Amino acid sequence: MSRADHTVSCKNMNGEVAHFETKSCFSAANKLANQHASRATCGGCSLSIQGPNGALSAKSIPSSELTKATLNILKACAKA
Repeated sequence: MSRADHTVSCKNMNGEVAHFETKSCFSAANKLANQHASRATCGGCSLSIQGPNGALSAKSIPSSELTKATLNILKACAKA
């Protein structure tokens, strides 16, 4: 899977399908890192970082790690 304009379909716990553009999800990951935010939305993709006690800031997480995690999530959805 590349960072090009591909669409990935993911199912939630109820079996409902949502479609995400990979470009939007990578943009949201970069936004998390650049703004040190706990939540970011780009296009139809919304990402958030949660810990056991609630929302966490992306302040200490490098952009490359957020992008890598986003790619892994999208790959898992594509295989499901």
